[in-house]
Amino acid sequence: CGMDVSAKGTLLAVGASSSTGSPALHMYSLQNHKWVEKNTISRENHSVITAVKCVSTRNAAVCAALFDAGSNSHDISYHDLTGKVTKEIHGAHSDYITCLGTANDNENWLLSGSRDKTVRVWDSRQKGGGGGGGGGNAAANKPAHELRHHTDTITGIGSYRDLIMISSLDGTMSLWDTRKLKNPIGTKDFGLPLLSVVATPHATAVVATTKSINLMTLHPLVV
Repeated sequence: CGMDVSAKGTLLAVGASSSTGSPALHMYSLQNHKWVEKNTISRENHSVITAVKCVSTRNAAVCAALFDAGSNSHDISYHDLTGKVTKEIHGAHSDYITCLGTANDNENWLLSGSRDKTVRVWDSRQKGGGGGGGGGNAAANKPAHELRHHTDTITGIGSYRDLIMISSLDGTMSLWDTRKLKNPIGTKDFGLPLLSVVATPHATAVVATTKSINLMTLHPLVV
């Protein structure tokens, strides 16, 4: 399950069930102030869609994370506006992919967070298996970066300029500079499991815990 709206507010992607009950990715466009369904991409019954994200790369509009019980694989698929699969990443994580994100300063990057406690950065310019076939080349299944810091499930990924914010059930949010991703440049302990993090256009972040919603400034990290 999951849903996301594009940055321009004209595309809505929803991971749910199709009319036949199988897992499906639904794509809607905004027309005359109403959401009109454009495409429904059904998946195999042994698959579960775990996260979706609208993107703006050259060959894709929506990315979906899914667990394929048949192959016991946690995968990511890229789709264009017609619903066609333009790229697939097989075995993207070793456990459920819980969230997807993008980087404000690099439209080619897709970030995936997982129950395996890591966030991985994927570059859409790497060629992979498209059209629903095969695993593509090995390089496409290797992340450009892997962010290791948290000790529990990753629950959210936010981005503002060259900053990436990551929330986790371990109760902390970590801040990363996209120009140097070896270690976080800052952390904030909320003392409660975090459910999500969202960046605003005003250099602030909204962080949800199991008991509260918090607004925090990103200054002086943002110049």
